[in-house]
Amino acid sequence: MVRIARIAILEKVKQLEFLKHFKFDSELTEEEALNFGREVNKKIAKKYAEI
Repeated sequence: MVRIARIAILEKVKQLEFLKHFKFDSELTEEEALNFGREVNKKIAKKYAEI
C-alpha cells in the first residue's frame, strides 16, 4: 500500500513539474488559460453527458 502511494505521489510531482515548465514557456495570460480550461471542461462534460 505504501509503495502505491509513493508511486502516485511521484507521478503527481512529475505532472506538477511539467505544468510549471509549461506555464513558464506559455504566452497565454492567466485569464486566457482559465477561460481555455473552462471551455475544455464544458466540452468534456458535454461529451460524457451524451454517453
